[in-house]
Amino acid sequence: MTTVYSAAAPTAPRKRPPPRVVEVRRVVRLTPRMTRLTLGGDQMAGFECPGAASHIRIFLPDAETGELVLPTLGPDGNAFPEDRPRPQSRAYTPRRWRPDAMELDVDFALHDHGPGAAWAASVKEGDLAVISGRAGGAHFPDPDADWHLIAVDESALPAVGTLLEALPPGVRATVLVEVQDANEEQELASPADLQARWIHRREGETPGRARRRRATGRRPARRRRANMGELRGVRDARDPAAFPR
Repeated sequence: MTTVYSAAAPTAPRKRPPPRVVEVRRVVRLTPRMTRLTLGGDQMAGFECPGAASHIRIFLPDAETGELVLPTLGPDGNAFPEDRPRPQSRAYTPRRWRPDAMELDVDFALHDHGPGAAWAASVKEGDLAVISGRAGGAHFPDPDADWHLIAVDESALPAVGTLLEALPPGVRATVLVEVQDANEEQELASPADLQARWIHRREGETPGRARRRRATGRRPARRRRANMGELRGVRDARDPAAFPR
């Protein structure tokens, strides 16, 4: 039986919580192409992560002027000025939330394209940032699956890290991670029996082809499969030919 990772059951629409203005407390380069920003501040009070692979939105500075439009405090809390265009935003998975310190770690893949990657590559400690008021879109492991197969590129590693940590002991998890080279490999941990396969792209190889080239292994009868990432090759990897029996 094959299923896909499902989000939490939909609930009645809720009023959008006001955005939060936070400070970039730390900037740590995890690999040459991955950086971690630690965001914190008083406005993180009350923040929650609903589960693995949830996401927040980060509002970005204007691409031309570099100006970050900050929300202003009104009767209903923070709100973006009505006389200014709402800033563009991108969705990211919180890697770790520490409520006692009111700090949120967010990892960014530093692609050669995209406004979010460009911002993350240039931001400095002490800079201000604006994030959505709450996280959403959590995923939960299938309690009936005894084997989990996850195929990703580097952009999905933050989500994969939270998913692996949410798996119970006694199940198997196989992760195929396509990255540029060995310098991009990261340590993955899970209570499950974890096998991680790091697949390096050859020079000039398009995203997704490296993972299809290396995908091997048997599949048990009851399994859970997930495909994540920004690159087109991740979506292509849903082709069953990428995961031969």
